[in-house]
Amino acid sequence: MIASGDDAYAHFARVRAAVAASQYPARVEYAVVVSGVEGSKTQSDRYRAAYAPQSGALRVQIVTDRENANPPHPHGVNLSLSMTLGWGHGGNTETTSTKNLTPSKAVEDLLGVPFLKPDYSFGIARVSEQPHQEPAPQSSGLRTIAVVVSPQHDYTVEIAGSETIGNIQTEHLVLRPLHDPNRFRLRDLWVDPVTWLPLRAVIARNFTVAPEDTVPWSIDFRTVDGGLYIARETALATLHEPHGRFVSQASVVFDYAPAAGDAPSRGGAPPIPLDEGGFRKLEE
Repeated sequence: MIASGDDAYAHFARVRAAVAASQYPARVEYAVVVSGVEGSKTQSDRYRAAYAPQSGALRVQIVTDRENANPPHPHGVNLSLSMTLGWGHGGNTETTSTKNLTPSKAVEDLLGVPFLKPDYSFGIARVSEQPHQEPAPQSSGLRTIAVVVSPQHDYTVEIAGSETIGNIQTEHLVLRPLHDPNRFRLRDLWVDPVTWLPLRAVIARNFTVAPEDTVPWSIDFRTVDGGLYIARETALATLHEPHGRFVSQASVVFDYAPAAGDAPSRGGAPPIPLDEGGFRKLEE
C-alpha cells in the first residue's frame, strides 16, 4: 500500500532529522576493504584509516596490506612530503609520507585509494527543503487574513510498503528527483520506523570519478551508539575502469573492528595529495 504524499514527505523529514542528529566519538579507527572480480580473478585491497568526526581530519594509508606483503618493483621516483595537519581539537601532528610512485600503482588498486569518511550520508542529512512563503500583496487597503506557505521539495516521495532487512521490519521510501538528478541521487531508502535511521539506500551514482559515478550503488548502514555509519557500498553494474579493465561485483566494505594496529597512528600516512599520476583517489 502506498501512503499519501503528505505522510511520505513527513517520514522523509524524520529520516533526515534523525541522520543529522547522529552522534560520533572523537576518533574512529577502521579499515576499508575494496573488492571485485576482474576477469575471472577476485581481488581485495585493504586500506587502513582513522577519522576525527569533529574536525573532519582523515588519515588513509595509501599502501594496501597486499602491497606491503608484496612490494611492487620500483620503477618510479621516491617522493617524500611533509605536512602539518590538525587532529581533533588538540595540537597539530607533523607527519611524513614516503611513497614510491610506480606507474603500476593506478592499476594495482582495484578502484583507487579510498579516501572515505564513515559518517558520509549521501545527502540524506542535508535539509534543503525550505518552506516557500508567498510574498505579501502590495498595500491595497485590504486586510491580510492568511499567508500561503508551500514546501519546496527536491524529491517526490512515496511509501512503497514495508520490507524486512535482517530482523527489522523497515519502511521503504521511493524517491524521484524533481531537479538536478545528478546532485539529488537518492532513489530508495529502507528505514527503521522506530529510530527513523536508514538501514539501506539505493543511489543513482556514487563517488566523484567515472565509472563509479555513472552506475547505481546500494548502500548498507549500521548504527552504533547513536551514530550512523556506512557498512557496505555495492555497485549494481559492472565498472569499466581505466586501462581497459572491467570490474564486476565491486564492493567497498567498512571494517570497524580491525585487528590491533590496523588503523594508522598519529604518525601514519596522511591524505597528502601526491602526484595524481601515482595513484587514483576514490572520494565521495
